[in-house]
Amino acid sequence: MYPVEPGSEATSKSSVTVNWLTVPVTDPLALLGMELLSEVLVGNPGSPLARALLECGLGQDLSPTTGLDTELAELAFSVGLRGCGAEKAGEVEALILRTLEDLATGGIPEEIIRAAVHRVEFRNREIVRGGRPFSLSLMRRALRGWLHGREPELTLEYHRWMQALQQELSAGPYLEKLLRAQLLDNPHRSTVLVRPDPQAAARQLSEERAGLDRIAAGLGPAERRQIEEEKRLLALFQESPDRPEDLARLPKLRRADLPRTVDTVPTSVLSLAPGALFHELHTNGVVYLDLALEVSGLEEQASALLPLWARAVCASGLPGQPWHQIASRLSLVAGGFSAALGADTPAGGSRPAQHLIFRVKALEENLEPALELVASLLVKADFRDLERLEMLFQELRNDLKAALVPGGSYFASLRAGGRLSEAIGQEERWKGVSQLARLRRYAGKPGELAGELERLGAALIDRDRITLNLTCDGNGARRAEGAVQRFLARLPAGTPARSAGGSPPVLADGRKLEALITSTNVNFAALALPAASFGTEESIQEAILAHYLSTGFLWEQVRMKGGAYGAGASVSSLERVFTFTSYRDPNIVRTFDSFRQALDSARGEPLSEEAFEQVLIGAVGREERPMAPGERGYTALKRSLLGISDRMRQDRRDRLLSASPGDLAAAAARLSARFAEGYSAVLTGRQALESSGLRELELVEIAD
Repeated sequence: MYPVEPGSEATSKSSVTVNWLTVPVTDPLALLGMELLSEVLVGNPGSPLARALLECGLGQDLSPTTGLDTELAELAFSVGLRGCGAEKAGEVEALILRTLEDLATGGIPEEIIRAAVHRVEFRNREIVRGGRPFSLSLMRRALRGWLHGREPELTLEYHRWMQALQQELSAGPYLEKLLRAQLLDNPHRSTVLVRPDPQAAARQLSEERAGLDRIAAGLGPAERRQIEEEKRLLALFQESPDRPEDLARLPKLRRADLPRTVDTVPTSVLSLAPGALFHELHTNGVVYLDLALEVSGLEEQASALLPLWARAVCASGLPGQPWHQIASRLSLVAGGFSAALGADTPAGGSRPAQHLIFRVKALEENLEPALELVASLLVKADFRDLERLEMLFQELRNDLKAALVPGGSYFASLRAGGRLSEAIGQEERWKGVSQLARLRRYAGKPGELAGELERLGAALIDRDRITLNLTCDGNGARRAEGAVQRFLARLPAGTPARSAGGSPPVLADGRKLEALITSTNVNFAALALPAASFGTEESIQEAILAHYLSTGFLWEQVRMKGGAYGAGASVSSLERVFTFTSYRDPNIVRTFDSFRQALDSARGEPLSEEAFEQVLIGAVGREERPMAPGERGYTALKRSLLGISDRMRQDRRDRLLSASPGDLAAAAARLSARFAEGYSAVLTGRQALESSGLRELELVEIAD
């Protein structure tokens, strides 16, 4: 069971999953076979098992745990539904087993297997870093076997095992046999039902208090003294600095070791379309094409529907072709088709730039058919399939609701920062609790939604207002040029221009503290302060201060002593906002005091040159995160859209490397002077809020 607020709509929404323990991670052929089987069954919404669950009417959308977990000694495969009644658990389980039996007996269609093989091969061919050096990604694969007593190269290899799998596939019904052995005939299976319970939070709190009371009642004087002594020793340990001789043993980078020049992405202008960019990078035969649509100037109601429109374009059908057919066709020719929505203030600007960026990635030889399909979806995605539209609507709502508690600090920071920045306010309307409230208005109205989305698409798609961004190697670019030209020719042109427009801050009522109420017994806090603008000396100082506080004072006071799971500071100089946050925080009143004290501490005695050097190295390190080729090309596009040149970036690096300890105090003094201009928000539960001691705040009930 999981806690929900009493009277919540979610009280009728459970989650049901069927789970199997399958092959050992040390068997690379079996692992690759299970990866392929998972792709066949649930790799995209049109996959047979995923489609059966989505269309059955028993729940709202797939459980987020659906898929294959390869991080265990034995692989776990899970599939299920969320947003269903608890009494439907048996029907969900029966449907899953019946669909698997039909596939094992009747055979898996060849085109589905081909599409799954394509997606598995694409994933293993694409250079993906995940924010870490590629070598660590390779090590992660090697550790699958190495951690369990096998040679590291056994699970590191890919081509050898893919060739072996291809031979198995050509020799007979390999996947059908694997399905039967590892799923249908596998006794290591569980069915898990997770039900909402309005009384869970109160019951857990009561049980915790009762348990502590029982322990306290059983303690004698000597045991109490021992606990007090252990508490004293813990506080002493937390407050005692590390010994200089111990710190001296640790290897350290020095300021001279830092890269003095920023990493630049090779960029040239293409003649395909006005403003089109090309980044020649080694991509291992993958082509990335980004399509940036400028979406400013929309009416507020239309703008609020952009997240749903973007999702629906990528996952709908076409007239005469149902969505599951299009999903299968996409999986045959594309490695991915996705959309990202964002609002940012350009360098030196005052109004936010709002863009919706579609990304298509495909192998060079598949780019033409992939773009042909994408063009059709952009122009004539079928929103009149109301059953499918309702699925996507519920999926978006459920994703937002599921993100509230694990992402509580993010939602709170959007609300606080949105009072200071128009762009952050727009981000909150698209991705925060305001989006949940807006979606609730359309619940049960798919026909009305379809009309709104059709009008929105007609207003947005215009080839003359799309910025193209191509990332691949030189050979890929030559092959892509004709495909991209034909793609553009399929898009309409000449839609009426929109005013640049703007949106008010997310909250303009002057309230300083807001509580977002949801189903949780922990707190997430955020405080936003006015900060310096991009490109100034002050913005450099604030960036260093944010890193210093995150790894020093806030860690010690909010995490170690306050009991929060996390705390930090960050700054967006484009938005001129400095933000403090805490994560899973039991003492938010103390935390808000700590935010102010953090600035006071930084205004004190300056750090030594050696200590400041380590802070500076960390601040520069944040900007030196390794990126995969596709990410580098996308980042270069974002910089271009926001007017951030490599010269500006180099100037920032030069200023960073010339910073001194006194810069911390200068930044802290400025932020302290404007502390009264800040705004705060907490995401919390009603009982947690009542016990927190916070007063004089505005309550906002988050829509279920």
